[in-house]
Amino acid sequence: MDRSFTTIKTIFAKYDEIDGFISACRDFYIQKTTYLLVFLFQKVQSKLQQAETYLNKDLENEYVK
Repeated sequence: MDRSFTTIKTIFAKYDEIDGFISACRDFYIQKTTYLLVFLFQKVQSKLQQAETYLNKDLENEYVK
């Protein structure tokens, strides 16, 4: 496979991954029913950890950044 095509494919794959992450974060909401605080904290904490990973690695792609 052509190196340029592989590079472009990698860029779009990373973009789709980050776009999906952002969509999942936007869709996150607390329903009016009662949640266990620990469960809610774990969900929020995992989103924050993923965001921090993306930021620390400069989104792992200079073109997506």
